[in-house]
Amino acid sequence: MKSDIIRRYRRKLRRVQLNFRRMNFTLIGDEGKPWRRAIAIAAGVLLLAVAVIFGRAETQLMSSAEVKTVQERGVLRIGVIPDMPGAELEKELGRRIAAKLLPDADPESRIDFRDVTTMTAGTNIDDGTVDMVIAHMASQMSAKYTYSDSYYTEECILVVKTGTSAFALKSFTVGYIQSNRLRKTAEDITLGDYLEANSSLDIEKKAYASYADMLAALDRGEIGGAVLPRQVFNELRTQYPITETTLVIGTINYRVMCPGDSTVFSELASIVIKEMQDSGELKELYAQYGW
Repeated sequence: MKSDIIRRYRRKLRRVQLNFRRMNFTLIGDEGKPWRRAIAIAAGVLLLAVAVIFGRAETQLMSSAEVKTVQERGVLRIGVIPDMPGAELEKELGRRIAAKLLPDADPESRIDFRDVTTMTAGTNIDDGTVDMVIAHMASQMSAKYTYSDSYYTEECILVVKTGTSAFALKSFTVGYIQSNRLRKTAEDITLGDYLEANSSLDIEKKAYASYADMLAALDRGEIGGAVLPRQVFNELRTQYPITETTLVIGTINYRVMCPGDSTVFSELASIVIKEMQDSGELKELYAQYGW
């Protein structure tokens, strides 16, 4: 019985193989022209469908209540940290987003940059002071908000006091910028992930309220090293006696931080970022502003 079933399936398989051979499928020469034409048409239809889908998505976003509120107000309010290294690039990104939301408004008046800090950014979004924040924000900091795609990926590095001799990375204290009850700093998250994956190093963490406090503690010998984003290190290396080590603690993906009750602004910001990446403009801004 079993052998009869196997023979029947084998006969069916041979018929399928024979029929496929009779199709004479080829992409070469004149015989392949119909197949090549069919594949080209299918590819064109697929590309058109993708364009329609994404075009419709942007159209729907632009007709949303959130965008209409901004358009009626006539200005997009964006939170930035004025003394943050690289803030000028983030302002340029903000200007491109404002141009997307308010294409007919005056370029000088359609955007209002408002100062925030890492600790007030979320509160300012919650109370409506700003529509979004572009200030070295990472999505891991708080699940309460929505975030755009990443506009920059940065290394988080370990620095030591200049003149420190070569040492084994083990059994010492590392400083980082502290989190609060509402959100975690990118350095805290990155360092925590690294230490969890390298628990055998026996490294202690110590939190500080500011870079100035942390680097002063490093200078006093209170801690053996400090965790800094590379941009911050490049900005502060001339102000403090610090030296970069070869250790990369991890990477941080910076994103536009938007209200958590809607994805409209984060999706539109992602569209702008994609457009700037595809055109090469974002890469040019990296070079212009030293990112």
